[in-house]
Amino acid sequence: LVHFLFTMSRACVNSLPNYTRTAIWHVFNNLNPDSDGVVEKRHLNRLCGYVAASAQLFHQEKQLEDFQPEKKAITFDELIYFIESRPLKKASGKINMQMIDQFCWRNYFYPKYLKVRAKWLSLGPSEETAFRLWRMYNHLCVNDTVSPYEALCLLEKVLGGLKVSLSESKQGDLQQQRRRYNYWMLLGSLAEVFPSRMSEDKVQEAMEEVEDEILKCILKQGYMVKKGHRRHNWKERWFVLMPGILQYYTSKDKRVIKGVCLVNENSTVKRVEGKSNHSNRLMITCGETGKSFEISTSSFETIEAWVAVFRFAIDTAGEARTIFEHTLRQRQRKWEETLGQTPEECKLKAAIAKYDSVSRRFTHCRLDNRKSELKASLVDTNSDEESVTSDDVEEKALRDLSDSTSLSSSDESTCTLGSGLEQEVEAARKAVAFHECLVFGTPISENGCTST
Repeated sequence: LVHFLFTMSRACVNSLPNYTRTAIWHVFNNLNPDSDGVVEKRHLNRLCGYVAASAQLFHQEKQLEDFQPEKKAITFDELIYFIESRPLKKASGKINMQMIDQFCWRNYFYPKYLKVRAKWLSLGPSEETAFRLWRMYNHLCVNDTVSPYEALCLLEKVLGGLKVSLSESKQGDLQQQRRRYNYWMLLGSLAEVFPSRMSEDKVQEAMEEVEDEILKCILKQGYMVKKGHRRHNWKERWFVLMPGILQYYTSKDKRVIKGVCLVNENSTVKRVEGKSNHSNRLMITCGETGKSFEISTSSFETIEAWVAVFRFAIDTAGEARTIFEHTLRQRQRKWEETLGQTPEECKLKAAIAKYDSVSRRFTHCRLDNRKSELKASLVDTNSDEESVTSDDVEEKALRDLSDSTSLSSSDESTCTLGSGLEQEVEAARKAVAFHECLVFGTPISENGCTST
């Protein structure tokens, strides 16, 4: 299986990814001031030399002259065909796409970036951050622009990696936009909320993680400790989860692969109890072979994050998408639905979404509170905490919540988040009623609800 995957990766390496193709397109257009669709070969020799160098092939600058010798100028499609059929096809190892992107950035966008930074980005993102954002922008853009929902998703993903949230007003502005965004508009939006006090090392670490998901389809990666199948000893491995597959290596450089697990709808992941130094454990079962992996991490938060991402990979196994792509499609549907709607209708949808979110949080809070009460009562009854399983407690708590008569009013008042969350639910419900009245003209009853 490992040999097959390696062979397939080598077979697919001859094609340029979308973001690098777009970067080359920028350079091509910059060398084509007449906009006639062709550029002379002599102007493209330096670019082709960098592409060859990224594939470990040197002194290839003049190779373009031998391609279609009857032509002095070629189109963009002919240039891409030459790159994929000549230097990339001859490559014996991994091709450094970032090297090609850096050349295109330096020769096309960097002079403009310096002018923009001198005006209003003096305290904003660094050049490295701007370059990484440009690569992700190239992955999404069509005709050198992105839609408002794509701009919003990309900003939220980048700021989420930097532990910064986008304000609700800014989100609303982006959601209601009809015009498309170019790179400089996107960079300006990021500069407005960029955390200037964060160290550059942390910024680049976060940007690399976001870049890996968007450009390389990596759902999550990091060090975890794996239990051996034969000797049952624990060894640290670098795990990489992608749509449909989990790989683990001896180290972060990914030079030596140790194993592969296919992830599909038959795969499972669950928390398991552990002892001693490996208490935070999860059990992964491969969908094809049924082979299980027992993995441990140093913290409870890390194991919960891995479990959440694994469950997403299992639920979307047939679609082969990342979390970012999943969010992007959801935002696209919402944005398309809002096209042609009045501002009042958009506000009503936002109010309904907020009400659903707050109600869901309130329900989870009640469920957690009920589970704590049940566990305490079961422990008192059985006098043996180990005999009380979490599955039994959760099943009974869900049964109790589904039966409204089994919950007293004190159950709601003792919610961990207090009565403030209940007030949020009531305020959100009244907001929905208010906007329904504006849109549909429905009367508001005494309790703040409408007939709708």
